Amino acid sequence: MNARRKERGVAAVEAALLMSLTALLLLPGMLYVGRMTWHATALHKAVYGASRIIAALPQEAMVQYGASARLNADADAYVRQAARDAGIDMPPATGMTGVRCDNVNCGAWLPQDVTVDAAVHFSSTLRAPGWYELATPNVNMAVHYTVSYAP
Repeated sequence: MNARRKERGVAAVEAALLMSLTALLLLPGMLYVGRMTWHATALHKAVYGASRIIAALPQEAMVQYGASARLNADADAYVRQAARDAGIDMPPATGMTGVRCDNVNCGAWLPQDVTVDAAVHFSSTLRAPGWYELATPNVNMAVHYTVSYAP
């Protein structure tokens, strides 16, 4: 009877040790996925906002700037600023945002659809050198939004 009394609570202690070890192993992965999701959401919102702004340009501005690099530069600046405002530390690099009108480069015509594309190279800042590098791969995120042109 005394042997059984000494073993009381052993299962609870073992379960607590295993659960805490499992939580410690899963925590970095959860932080990585959460941070990646936060960056992806901010990028989606920034590209969507840029596509709506470009699609609402007046007809004169669209014809004048459509064939120039100014349209791409404006979209790039908006996406980068919106990403910074969202607090992400990896905004798209300069030139990684593009504007297309009716799935071709914008020209001196009025398009039916405006598409804004942006890409970001997401790399983890949480990783330490060594074995943990395998668990947090670098990810290339690309977002495309098409909006109907409505001046």
